[in-house]
Amino acid sequence: MKYFKMKEFECRDGCEIPASARENIEALVDNVLDPVREAYGKPISVNSGYRCAKHNAAVGGVPNSQHMCGE
Repeated sequence: MKYFKMKEFECRDGCEIPASARENIEALVDNVLDPVREAYGKPISVNSGYRCAKHNAAVGGVPNSQHMCGE
């Protein structure tokens, strides 16, 4: 994770990101977001990262949302 911090992906409810979702977020950043940032040459903002089930339901997310997996 070169350009991003895990804090950027935290659920807005303040719940803890489970280990499996942390691993997925790290893979997403390493394989997609950092390379895109490198190519773009400018910062990229994360406006919705991990969501716990409660927060996902509150914002109208689908029950199988990739947000809940950190993807």
